[in-house]
Amino acid sequence: MAFMMLSPLAFSAERITLYAAGSLKKALADVADSYEKKYQVSIDRMFGPSGIMREKIEAGDSPDVFASANMTHPQK
Repeated sequence: MAFMMLSPLAFSAERITLYAAGSLKKALADVADSYEKKYQVSIDRMFGPSGIMREKIEAGDSPDVFASANMTHPQK
């Protein structure tokens, strides 16, 4: 699994956008819930096929975090 977590010191925001593979939904929901509670930020979550998430990014979307279980997508 490839993803980048942003530390609260390196990234200051009230809202974070997460794009992630649907297969990571359960695991990342727990992580996102904990992060929201600890750092008082909101995380907008979008889950779906990694390829589609990647295509949205290529088309101009700019999530703060992109998580994929397939390394091909984040590397591209």
